[in-house]
Amino acid sequence: MPQFTTEDVLEIVRGAGTKVDLDALTPEADLVALGADSLDIMTILLDVQDRTGFEIPDEDVGGLRTARSIVDYVTQRSGVAD
Repeated sequence: MPQFTTEDVLEIVRGAGTKVDLDALTPEADLVALGADSLDIMTILLDVQDRTGFEIPDEDVGGLRTARSIVDYVTQRSGVAD
C-alpha cells in the first residue's frame, strides 16, 4: 500500500458529503465535535478502507474520531508510514 497521510483522510472527509464542518477541519479535530454522526464516520471509514485496502474492524471504529487517529491506526496496523 502506498503512503497514507492525514491529507488523504482530510481529502476523504471533504469528499464524503458528511455533516462535518469543513471550515474547522484539521488533522486533530474531532469529527464528531465537527458535526459527524455515526453514519458519517462509517462513510469516512469505508472510504478509507477503499483507498487503503485495509479493513477496519467494527470494534475499532469508536476510537477513530480524528484524521490523525485514523492515519495512526492504519499505519500502525499495516506497517505503512505517514
